Amino acid sequence: MANISELLNVGLHKNICEVNVMSITELTMIARKQSKTRNHSQRVALLKAADIIGSDGYFSEKSFSTETVEKDRKSGRKPTI
Repeated sequence: MANISELLNVGLHKNICEVNVMSITELTMIARKQSKTRNHSQRVALLKAADIIGSDGYFSEKSFSTETVEKDRKSGRKPTI
């Protein structure tokens, strides 16, 4: 699985110190710009890497309550994969 900087394509040439000194505004601009060019599989990979969705395509039990995860699974929507 790719790491977060690969998924966000922040630029592997930047070290962690350079990223830490960027303002929230700069980070937000980078994230918005990169989100426009991301395809579906890259979005899904990012959601999985952030533990928003699990490998089954439903909300992750690590980030959401058991009740929310069960509602998501019973909702009838297709899993995000």
